[in-house]
Order: sequence, then C-alpha cells, then structure tokens
Amino acid sequence: MSEFDEYPVDRLRFEYERRQNEVSNLQQELSDLKREESQTLVNWERARDATYLRRMSDVDQEFRVKLHEIESKTERVKQRMNILRTEMEAIVQVLNVKWK
Repeated sequence: MSEFDEYPVDRLRFEYERRQNEVSNLQQELSDLKREESQTLVNWERARDATYLRRMSDVDQEFRVKLHEIESKTERVKQRMNILRTEMEAIVQVLNVKWK
C-alpha cells in the first residue's frame, strides 16, 4: 500500500500535476545547468587561449625586441666594416703610390 491509496481522485490529480510541474521545472533547471556548464567550459577555454595568446604576445614582443637589437648591432657592424674597408682602400692606394 502507498500513501496515495487513500487519496481522493481530485487530490491524486493535484499531486500528479504538482509533480509534473516540478519535473518540468527540474528539466528546465537541468537544461540551464547544462547550458551554464557548456558556457563555463567555453569561457574557460577562451581564458586559457587569452592567457596563452597574451603570453605568446609577450614572447613575440621579447623576440621582436631581441631581433631589433640584433638588427641594430648588425647595422653598426656593417657600417664599421664599410668604414674600415674605405680606410683599407685608402691605405692600399697610398701604398701603391709609395711602391711605385
């Protein structure tokens, strides 16, 4: 025997509808929770991507700075080499004059 055995028909209908409404509300809540879970996972992934991208951006910036330093040093070395080559050519010309 169950507790409902003694209920009148109207009360049974009421109890049924009440539970039916509650099940419907719980299904909606479950759907909301699944949507929230999915959105949370998406947000988490975006946050991880943003962190990764931000870190990569920092790394990229560090590499850009380093490459710029290397390019600047390379340019200074090339300029100095050009100066030295010009001076060496001048020296050779003087030597050629003196050896003649």
